[in-house]
Amino acid sequence: MDPRAVENPLSAIFDLSEDVVQQAPAIWRAVRYATVFMSVWLAINVVFIVIFLFDKSLLLFILCAVLFVIGFAALVMLRRSSRFFKYYVMRHSAIKAVRDADPLVYAPSGTTPAERLVSHLRASMPRLNAPDVEFAVPGIVEGTLGMKYKFDAYLHAPSGAPWRLMGLGNPGLSVFVKAFDARPRPEDVLSFRKAVEDVSARTGIQPARAIVLWLNGGGEVLDDETYNALLKAQVRFSHGFAFSMCAVEMISEYPSGEYDFVPYMAQASSQTGGRRNL
Repeated sequence: MDPRAVENPLSAIFDLSEDVVQQAPAIWRAVRYATVFMSVWLAINVVFIVIFLFDKSLLLFILCAVLFVIGFAALVMLRRSSRFFKYYVMRHSAIKAVRDADPLVYAPSGTTPAERLVSHLRASMPRLNAPDVEFAVPGIVEGTLGMKYKFDAYLHAPSGAPWRLMGLGNPGLSVFVKAFDARPRPEDVLSFRKAVEDVSARTGIQPARAIVLWLNGGGEVLDDETYNALLKAQVRFSHGFAFSMCAVEMISEYPSGEYDFVPYMAQASSQTGGRRNL
């Protein structure tokens, strides 16, 4: 097909991204193999640098040192390419999940809004049905400085030992829910974000969802300030060598039982072969 021939620009853009994603597993494996090869090559290069340094072979020492710098730069670029490619595939999967999802989502049965939301999360996030996931509805959790925070729901699964030591491997997962009867304000969103960051910093478990639950009994409209605060609110989490961000989202439950999401968090599956929490 002639790549210059375009019938519908919007559908052509999505079809093009579909073609890229279909090649994701092969490209991902190639990037991982190249990263492993480069890491081994750098380790061997370090050995030669030490040998030539003690042998006082200045020319060979300089040559190996230059090759090490070039190899290290290539390794950094491979890591950046790997992160970008993983983000691209996950973003594409999320957009596709939103496109294919049911436009109307209703709250399941439950005594309280938090219980109903937990049931919805367990139905939409299979990971939460694993036997290692613990539930607290409501839950009181301690932060880094001993301050205790109350959440209407707190769900968490433990991380693996390599993650606790170095930030590698299974990061576990945690889900935080804070319910409001009245319309949340921007300061409520900010306070909730800080509480999630503080608790996550103490537990060392990566946050997967941070949800502001609004029981919107009067059919009110969210004001622009709170809406903008939600779109900008990102829970930042770092542990060992890992760093991640989790968007603060609002789920409104209306008297009809319908849910409204700001922003909509698609439960997309990664096609790169990397580990996912959800």
